[in-house]
Formats: sequence, C-alpha cells, structure tokens
Amino acid sequence: MSMSRLLFGFWKDPEHVRFYHADLIESVCRHYGLPVETTNKDDAPLYLGPVTLEVPHVDRLEPAGSMAVDVATQESRSRRPCLLDRVMRRLGLITRSDLDELRRELLISVQDLRSRAQLFAERLGKNVEEYNLRAHRAADALNQIWSEADEIVMVCRKREGTHAG
Repeated sequence: MSMSRLLFGFWKDPEHVRFYHADLIESVCRHYGLPVETTNKDDAPLYLGPVTLEVPHVDRLEPAGSMAVDVATQESRSRRPCLLDRVMRRLGLITRSDLDELRRELLISVQDLRSRAQLFAERLGKNVEEYNLRAHRAADALNQIWSEADEIVMVCRKREGTHAG
C-alpha cells in the first residue's frame, strides 16, 4: 500500500473517526444559524500537578545543652589517676576519670554523627531539589499533552423561522 493512500485514504473512509477542534465546530454551527447556547470548552482544563517531595527539617543536629561541651575542654580536665582511682579499678569499679574518658569518646562520636547527618541532609536536599525539578518538567509535559478536554459538549439551538442549510 502506498504512503499517499495511507495518509489520504483515512479521510475518505467514513468509518474512521475524525477529530475536529471545538472552535471549528462552533464556527460551523454559527455559520449555519445555530448559535451555541452552552459549551464546556472554556471550563478549567484538567491539570496534573507534580508529586513533589520536601526535605525534612532536622533541628536536632544542633548541639543539645549538656552535650555541647568542647572536646578540647574535656581533654584538659583529664587528671592523673590517684591512689583512690587505682584502688577502685582493682575492685572493678568505675572511676571519675574513666567516666570522663567515656564522656569524651561519646562527645567525639556525637560530633562525628552530627557532621555525617548534616552532610547527608545536604545531599538529600540536593537530590530532592533535582527530583522536584524533574517532576515539574514531567508534569508540564503531561499537561501539554492531556490538559485539554478530549470531549466537548456543545448545545446549539435552531432559531425560530431560520432555515439551516
């Protein structure tokens, strides 16, 4: 079958559905004396909004009251073990210097976790921004294709005493 037959035969075949724009149908109706009473062609188009994400606000990354002690300050507070500390260790008890050392290590770990969480939050924010930009572009593309109504309802009324045709 030739390309010209495929392209132009469609319009000659009465079984094929032909798509006409609402403005064309309205103007043809008016031309033949059928004024349009109502139509839905100017109704708000269907609009697909993008599915966007939001970056969660992480306020807990700020140092909390008692945990905000500087690690350098903690190191300067460490003292040499005294006789009491040595006796307590022999007995298997925890000394003040042991607690200070554990607290210092905990503070270092917390600061490391905060910096990692902050880095993760920044990366997440950039990824969410990129996703949202792509979602907006995709929604805009879909709206250009599908936002207009496919079916138009138009009511025309023949005027009294006019002859259509």
